[in-house]
Amino acid sequence: GLIPIALGIRALIALARRTPADRSVPPASGFFSSLGVTLSLSGDNVAVYLPILATGGLVGGTVAVVTWLVADLVLIAAALSMASHPKARSGAARIGPLLLPIIYLLVGLVVLYRAGTL
Repeated sequence: GLIPIALGIRALIALARRTPADRSVPPASGFFSSLGVTLSLSGDNVAVYLPILATGGLVGGTVAVVTWLVADLVLIAAALSMASHPKARSGAARIGPLLLPIIYLLVGLVVLYRAGTL
């Protein structure tokens, strides 16, 4: 949960430092930021899939992994489809820089809360 919170704070600082004419997304986007958030949110996935992989044998493990991959690909395709829509793109360009730090901070707080840290 600390990684998304750190990314959110970093994005808020970048947002505060930018000029009004600058419409770019704060630098808390990209591969490593996404990797950090993905890893911080993966605890529940490990808790679900590890027992299936440990006790399900080859067939059960294969079914679990294939199911996860198909579901992930469907969600990625849906996200790409929505992101390519012109109205979604213009809306994201307008409010994305403001929402990004808020989303990162909320994700971090939810992870810390669900983990029993808060």
